[in-house]
Amino acid sequence: MKCELLQSQVRYLSHIVSREEVVTDPAKVEVVEWWPTPCRVRELQGFLGTVEYYRRYIPGFATNAKPLHWLVGKEDPWQWMGKKQAAFDTLRHSLTTAPVLEYPDPGNTCILDMVASREKPSHQVAHWIEVLAEFKYMLEHHEWLKYGNADSLS
Repeated sequence: MKCELLQSQVRYLSHIVSREEVVTDPAKVEVVEWWPTPCRVRELQGFLGTVEYYRRYIPGFATNAKPLHWLVGKEDPWQWMGKKQAAFDTLRHSLTTAPVLEYPDPGNTCILDMVASREKPSHQVAHWIEVLAEFKYMLEHHEWLKYGNADSLS
């Protein structure tokens, strides 16, 4: 079936989107919960590819994944023990206990980072200006080189 109308929730890009929240797809979480310990670089690459998709939901992802990337980059000979097993377990646990993304609460402060030119706004920025027109908001300019978050909407 190509189109289902009036659904209370939909699966979209490995997430379940409903009126109340966006959560990771339980079927994808289950795959990671039961992921066997990798024995080869190729198996580790498959695991890292899966968890990297969700990296924005995993605090400290880069630090936790570093020992595993050493194996993939062949900077270390394949020795699966200690730090590598701990990193694997931490990432697997972090993904299977990923936080629920709630929709913004209009009563709370919300911060939206974006990169914009001082000249004519890009199509993307112009769209956000249009969307935000009905809300009370304040714009703050930060030099992107100093701010260090130049691709927050990309």
